[in-house]
Amino acid sequence: MSTINPAAYVPTTNSTTPTTGSGNGLSGMDSNAFMMLLMAQLKHQNPLEPMDEKEMMNQVTSLNSLQELQAIKESMDKMRLSSEILYASSLIGKTVKAKLADGTLKEGVVASINQSNGEVHIVVGEDDLPLTAVLEVKGD
Repeated sequence: MSTINPAAYVPTTNSTTPTTGSGNGLSGMDSNAFMMLLMAQLKHQNPLEPMDEKEMMNQVTSLNSLQELQAIKESMDKMRLSSEILYASSLIGKTVKAKLADGTLKEGVVASINQSNGEVHIVVGEDDLPLTAVLEVKGD
C-alpha cells in the first residue's frame, strides 16, 4: 500500500476544532477533514494491496470517537461557561480587587456581569473586566 501524508489532506482553514498542539498532529482535524483523508487513502491505494477491511473499520470507528469527543468538549465548555456565570453573578454587590489590562489594580463593587465570546466579564465602576482578572473578593 502506498503511504499517504495525512498533513497534505488536512485543511488549514475552516476547522471547527482548534489544534491543541499535542498528540499526533491530527488533534485539530474535524470530521470533514477526516473523511477527506479517508477518501484520499482509498483513492490512492495500491489496487494490488487494497486497504484491509479491519483497518477501514478502525478508521471509521476513529471518526465516530472524534465526533463524540467533540460533543463532550462542547458540553464541557457550556458547563464551564455556566459555572463562571453563576460565580460571577454571586459577586454582584460585593467588593473585589482586580488587575486591569495595563497592570494597575482596581477595587470596587461589582455592578453587573456580561458574557461575550465565551468569556465572562464583571463590571466594576466604568471598567469591564474579565472574571479571570479578579484577585480578591471581600466580604459583604
